[in-house]
Amino acid sequence: ETDDEGDEVCTKCSQLCGAEFTVFEDRNYHMACFQCVQCDVPFGPGQEVLLGHDESLYCMEHHAVLCGNTCSACCQPLVSEYRIAQEAKFHPQCFVCFTCGDELVNEFFEMGDAVFCRRDFELVCLPRCGGCKHGIEGKFA
Repeated sequence: ETDDEGDEVCTKCSQLCGAEFTVFEDRNYHMACFQCVQCDVPFGPGQEVLLGHDESLYCMEHHAVLCGNTCSACCQPLVSEYRIAQEAKFHPQCFVCFTCGDELVNEFFEMGDAVFCRRDFELVCLPRCGGCKHGIEGKFA
């Protein structure tokens, strides 16, 4: 943006930019005004800047919160890798067995609202064989 005389104006504070300013998405910002609207932390060189639907600037973490992209276990933002189970999203370290608390990496089993590792799913959820006492998977008579 520019004022009537053609001088650059800061999008955030509406003051003249002066000599040092940055441009993002065709908008001018004082270096001190170029910051996340939620945490007020200035954006550094190479840092990802996201524009919210409200036209405000967000860091990756606060943009995730704005968009509802949070972990179902810890409620913290999901900004990289995550797991999905029962229509919920989890950080890998938060995606753990309901019984033993071990992180679920390669496989998991669902029962009701809980997720289990194979060992605990067999111990807790499966009917037991009368002879060997192991869990019975699949169809049985």
